[in-house]
Amino acid sequence: MKVNEKFITVKVTRFDPEKDIKARYVAYKVPYKKGMTVLDALIYIRENYDGSFAFRYGCRVGYCGSCSVLIDGTPGLACMEEVPPDKEHLRVEPLSNFPVIKDLVVDISSVDKRILSIRPYMERKEPFEGVWPLEEEIFERLEIVAKCISCVGCIEACPVFNEAPQEYAGPLPMLNIAKFAFDPRDEADRVTTAYFEGLYNCTGCGKCKQVCPYQIDIPELVIGKIKEKAISRNVKPPCLDKEINLITSTGKAFSVPKGKSLLEKIPSLTEVDDPATTVALFVGCFIDGVLRLQKSATSAIEVLKKNKIKVVVPKEQLCCGRPLLEIGERRKMDELVRKNVEVFEKTGVKEVVSLCSGCSLTLKKEYPSIFKRLEGREPEFKVYDICEFLAERVGLNPEKMNPLNLKVTYHDPCLLNRYQGISKEPRDILTSIPGVELVEMEQPDRCCGGGGVIRLTNSKLAASIGRRKVKDVLATGAEIVVSPCPICILQINENLIREGITDIKAIHLTELLERAYE
Repeated sequence: MKVNEKFITVKVTRFDPEKDIKARYVAYKVPYKKGMTVLDALIYIRENYDGSFAFRYGCRVGYCGSCSVLIDGTPGLACMEEVPPDKEHLRVEPLSNFPVIKDLVVDISSVDKRILSIRPYMERKEPFEGVWPLEEEIFERLEIVAKCISCVGCIEACPVFNEAPQEYAGPLPMLNIAKFAFDPRDEADRVTTAYFEGLYNCTGCGKCKQVCPYQIDIPELVIGKIKEKAISRNVKPPCLDKEINLITSTGKAFSVPKGKSLLEKIPSLTEVDDPATTVALFVGCFIDGVLRLQKSATSAIEVLKKNKIKVVVPKEQLCCGRPLLEIGERRKMDELVRKNVEVFEKTGVKEVVSLCSGCSLTLKKEYPSIFKRLEGREPEFKVYDICEFLAERVGLNPEKMNPLNLKVTYHDPCLLNRYQGISKEPRDILTSIPGVELVEMEQPDRCCGGGGVIRLTNSKLAASIGRRKVKDVLATGAEIVVSPCPICILQINENLIREGITDIKAIHLTELLERAYE
């Protein structure tokens, strides 16, 4: 042993079906070297401790995908994951979705069979000879899906596949369908295949992209584009027709009785003395139309008012269009974008604050490009999610708050955390509130089952995914679940009630803040 040599403790799963009844963890001391990978650590264990230790690897350069394992609970390629210099403990386990052959080696033959069932080869009525010129957009899509190395990490991470593999083939099979659905030379009906493999059961949580070694955007560039093809051919669940017609005819995702809409009830202007700035509030359909969610908007206005922010609420605002995107009906977004931009620009306000993570994502990501295509320019305002605005532009002062003496847990909305990179800000706000103890769930970013259109197309599956979130919540011992997404709040509360839990509720971050200011 060298003087001052640094060691890390690597805990790995050991299981030999010929000897063991169940798996066990074994810890090994491994010398740390700068730039070493998880695979380097595994090889050291086999060469210096136990030659029977089993794990897969091949290319060692992130190309073959064979060394996919769970690294501290997250799927990744052992050959590509570097061990951080400050790391002291490392946990390496086999992928949990598949039978273990030995130690870290799993049997992924079920995935191979699933992919074979979707006919992963080009189908044509007549042989093709010569060169088929591809449009640049099609070539780029094919280039993206060709990056997949079939490491199955996306399947391991997928909350829907984890819950019901029989109802959703998973990201990898969908990507293999896309390889041919995007290729104009292929003549098979890939859209119908995708539909029956659970196309509309994807929640769009983005976890597959997060764990993908090549960051392939499966929810948008695979699932989203196949959905657009499906819509153009009218291959969709019949229940979605009603939603599309409602949004395009009324500009709202909900049919709300007259007088019950939040926008009808709240003031269009909230004045303050010596305002620090003025913002326009984008409410969103769920908060506008669902009575038990409306409190989050009135709380937001009160919190902004307490912090010297003048608030404008344009009454003519419409649905942001997120439901249309998740259905695949991108073509009908234009009128919503044009109208909303016109309504908010008319206020003269340069900062728009959204109370819904889906709305803030859509306004930030989709509106600039769509409006530029329509009008030749981008909207003349900047969009913030409410958490982002309070953390970056306001800077809340804890001395002005009252202690709450509450134990809370925080749920990361997928469209806020993974798509907008906003995760630290709401936690900083929560921990700044006097008397609030933040207790993290084991997987705070696990999808609650409310994303995509699954609540419309497969409510039973959405509820089943939500039950896992309830278990995570209960394990924390928290009194309140906080989330800045109305859809997540609705989904979590519905599942708490289904499980007979009435003493814990999910609320918007703004509601907790208003309590602190009372």
